[in-house]
Order: sequence, then C-alpha cells, then structure tokens
Amino acid sequence: MAQEILEEIGGTLSFYPQVHGLDTDSSSHPISSVTCAIFKPSSSTAFATGTATIDSSSFTLQSSATNDLDTIVLSSATGIVIGQQYLFKHQHGGSNTWWHQVVRVAHINGVTVQLESPLLDTPYTGDELMGLECTFAISAANAADRAMNYRCEWTVVPLTGDKQKHQSLFHVVRTQFDDPITPEEVLRYAESNLAGATLTWDSGRPMELAESSSNLVRKELHASGTYPHLVGESRSFKTAGLYALKHELAMLGHVPPGFDPGIYLQTIRESLKSEIRMTLSSLTWIDKDDDGVVDNNEKPGPYSVRAVRR
Repeated sequence: MAQEILEEIGGTLSFYPQVHGLDTDSSSHPISSVTCAIFKPSSSTAFATGTATIDSSSFTLQSSATNDLDTIVLSSATGIVIGQQYLFKHQHGGSNTWWHQVVRVAHINGVTVQLESPLLDTPYTGDELMGLECTFAISAANAADRAMNYRCEWTVVPLTGDKQKHQSLFHVVRTQFDDPITPEEVLRYAESNLAGATLTWDSGRPMELAESSSNLVRKELHASGTYPHLVGESRSFKTAGLYALKHELAMLGHVPPGFDPGIYLQTIRESLKSEIRMTLSSLTWIDKDDDGVVDNNEKPGPYSVRAVRR
C-alpha cells in the first residue's frame, strides 16, 4: 500500500530493491546505487530528484542456531530492526560464488535472530546479513501540497547486470491512518480461537497477518471511494480489522468446523464490507474532498445493506 507523508512536515520513503541470483564479489553490496525522482499526481515532470540512502549495515553469521533454517546466530545484532528486510549473502557451496536471498527479521534475542521465513540453503559461518532498505527523505517544502498518489521512480544500478526501474506511490496527508489490527492482537485472537494452530507458527506469522489484514481494510476503503486518512476516527475500524483477519486466516485454511470454505470466505468478505459501511456512516464526518471543512454532503447519511434469504 502507498506510504503516507505528513503535509508540511515531510518524512522518509522506504523501498526495497529486487535482489536475487549469484555474484563472485565477496565484499561488496550487490546494489551500487539507487536514485529516485518524485512526481506530483498531475505532472509528468519530476519536481524533486536525488540519491537514495542504502542501508550500509552488515552482520556476520556466527552459526546456525538449530536445524531450523529460520534461526541464525550473528556475531553482533546491534542495530537490526524487527520487521525490516535484509539481504542474506550466502557462500554458495562453500566456493567463491555468493548467493542472495531477501529475508525479514521477525524476532531478536541477544545475537540470535529469527527470520520470518526459512533460508533456502544451509548457512555457513561467515555468511552476511546486509542492509537492503533504501530511503529517500521528503522535505517539508516538497510536502507542502496535500494530494493523493504522488509517485516515486526508483532507478537501481546493480554492480553487475542491467539497471532496474520501479515505481511506488505515496500520499501527502494531514493525518495518518491507524492500523486496524496489530501483530499482538492477531496472536491474541489466534490463541483464543485456533486451538493449537499457533504452535506451528513462526515469529513472523502474526506480523504478516496483521499487515495483510490492515491492508485489506485499506483496500476496501479505497474501493468505496474513501481514503483512509480522510475519516474522522480511524480507530473505529478495529472490528473491520477483525473481519479482515478472519478472511486472511481462512485464506490459509483456518475455517471453523462445519463451514464450507467458499461460503465462509464470501460471508466474511460481505461482513467486512458491511462493517466498513456502517462504520463510515457512524463517524462524525468524512472529509472526502480533503479540504479540512465538514461540508453538508460529508455528514453521516442513510445507507443500505443487501440482504439475501437462504
């Protein structure tokens, strides 16, 4: 989903380049440089350009903590951020060829790091966990005009191979939207309602489900014509976040006993839409035109819900 930058305050855009394949350079980062160009929604001419900052952190692998490929031990884990993606640089076959895998940190305990997903190959002592996040600062002056769908073109120059160009969106907004559901709430719900299921979860699963569930609520709001940050009280979408979580769990096969999976998914999706409609109608106002004023047509009004007899 698009990032949010605060109007007349600015912020930092984050981007992760696509890195995969092999190289023969054991010391350098596979990405040489990343530049970006910022465009307003109504213009095809960049109004700001510059060089992005590539996370220069590097951590050496001390050992694999267990036979589980999602747990590694580093010589030092100082500076690693939970939830952030990193590049795992692996000695391919113990030779001078290096192989790359993008990983995400789920949990840290001292120098023991648990990854959201397992490594694809058995790690070696001396492998590296390298910074991958690219950031670009949006100044307050470049965030002076509030609008939706600014775009950023990222040009990635690798050490070897062809250049890459990617695009991301961001919104310049007055206020930011609260996530409808958090990883802690995901775990609490799952432990109460999915007996034994969490025993097989890795540390990254609650983070993944919270992100996908929150994004599902945002997508439904966007589809309804209401951008999330324009609503009067974003914390009112907690129940919608719970319906979204049930939907994402059902997509993973967690369907209550006795329910047909297809019908259950459809019912949950309709319940999510109905909850969002009801929440939007109950809010004090929705500033649809983003002018900071509550117009008459932006106050709560009647709504309808389709009912089907089965």
